[in-house]
Amino acid sequence: MASFYIQKITASGEGKKDEVITFTKGLNIINGPSDTGKSCILKCINFMFDKSNISFDAKITGYSKVEMIIITENGSIKLQRILGRNQIFVTSEDKNIASGKYDVEYNSNNKTPCINSLWLKLIGINEKIMFVYNKIFEKRRMTWKTFMKLIYLNEDNVCSSKSFLELMETTSRTLFLSSLLYLFTGHSFSNIDAQENESFQ
Repeated sequence: MASFYIQKITASGEGKKDEVITFTKGLNIINGPSDTGKSCILKCINFMFDKSNISFDAKITGYSKVEMIIITENGSIKLQRILGRNQIFVTSEDKNIASGKYDVEYNSNNKTPCINSLWLKLIGINEKIMFVYNKIFEKRRMTWKTFMKLIYLNEDNVCSSKSFLELMETTSRTLFLSSLLYLFTGHSFSNIDAQENESFQ
């Protein structure tokens, strides 16, 4: 399976000094006192993955743009996103990833690619994958969010005694487990037809 890692994240704004953090391939540990920006780094990463908004206010912090540089097996990719915008601008040296404008949300009527396709391509998934998401075998499109819980844990749930599966809604849990099965086996079971759900009195 293809791979990538985040090399750098930058928060910038007019009249503000850029805040930059760099990473190396492998395990990276961020530590420091409270209220020094550790959580903000995670929020910036999630924002660049496809989060619809970010939980800090540009008017208060002065930061209005997030930039991420990732390194793949074929070169570097720069992603830039302005707060309040649902598009990410990509500059790619990787021949498998096209430069240009990407939408944050998938829209079947829009010719602009979705950022979801970029992240999936970076782990070697190039085709459209459909997953079963309920007991009558209806399907939904695979997205990066489908298995985000596997790689990105919400800090509010870190100390929870419950499994993160217990914290998910039933349909989200089914999608997540379907995505795990696909990642392990390469089989999405998308050839199973939806079933009628009979009600018994």
